[in-house]
Amino acid sequence: MTKKLLLLDYGDDTLDGRPIKLRFLWTKAAPDVPRWEQAFSSDGGATWETNWVMTFTRAG
Repeated sequence: MTKKLLLLDYGDDTLDGRPIKLRFLWTKAAPDVPRWEQAFSSDGGATWETNWVMTFTRAG
């Protein structure tokens, strides 16, 4: 199943004194399964390293 892109956002920050780009991505693989990912790039966005993923499920 293909993930549906819901939201894509970018930001700028620093890591160890060096500028980096941040990417925040909301996707949905199934109707009740949203997923959030954070990634960073130290080469201006040419490559991305995902360092945080949260997959949500409905409780109850």
